[in-house]
Amino acid sequence: KAMDNSSAIRGTSGDIIPQDNRCLDCEYGFSSYNTPHRFVVSTLVPLPFGRGQRFFNQNSIANAVVGGWQIGTIMTIQSGQVINSAAGYDAPGTGAWGDPRGNTNGGDPYLPEDQRSTNMWYDVKSWYYTAPGTFGNIARNRLIGPSRFSWDFSVLKDIPIVEQHRLQFRFEAFNFPNHPNWGNPGSSWGRNPDKPDVNFGRIRSTGTMRQLQFGLKYNF
Repeated sequence: KAMDNSSAIRGTSGDIIPQDNRCLDCEYGFSSYNTPHRFVVSTLVPLPFGRGQRFFNQNSIANAVVGGWQIGTIMTIQSGQVINSAAGYDAPGTGAWGDPRGNTNGGDPYLPEDQRSTNMWYDVKSWYYTAPGTFGNIARNRLIGPSRFSWDFSVLKDIPIVEQHRLQFRFEAFNFPNHPNWGNPGSSWGRNPDKPDVNFGRIRSTGTMRQLQFGLKYNF
C-alpha cells in the first residue's frame, strides 16, 4: 500500500497539481502506482528428452529432434489501477489548474460485483454533481479499477551447431488465453447537474490482447 500527496509527472490525471492549493493535506491518498495485491509465478521447464535429460538414448536419432525443448510461463494476478475522479469541468473556477474531483454521498461508489459491466461500473446513486464554486469531496486516487490477470506462455528449442554456437527457436504468446483485462471506467461527471457525462462509469478500453510472435536467436 503506497500513499502520498503527489506521485510523479507521469502519474494519474491531475496528480501533480492539487485541486485546492490552500489544502495540500487534502491531496493525501493512494499513490498513482499503488498496487496492494500482486501475485506472479514464473517457470521455465526443460522437457526430459535429448542429451543430458532423463529419457536420453545415445542410439536414438529421435533425440536430436525432441531434445533441447523448454516450456516457460509467467502468470500475473494483481489489483486494478487507481482512478482519480473528476468534476469534468473547472467547477471551483481556478482557471483549470489542477483537476477538481467528483462528489459522493458516502455510499459505495461501485455497483455490486454481480451487476458491474463495461457499460456501467459505478453506482450512480452514490455520486452527485460538483457545483460551481466548490471542490469535490472524493479523496485523490480513491477509486480502484478492475483487477488484472495475465498468462504468458513460451516454447524454446535450442539447436546445437558447433562448440558453443547454437540457434534458438522461440514461440511466445502474451496473454495466451486472450483474457480481457478491462481499462478504467470513466470517472468524470461533467457539467450536467442531473445526469453524468455519457462516458461516466463506462469502460471503453482494454489492456494487452493476445499477441503471438516467433523468433530465431543465434547464441555464440
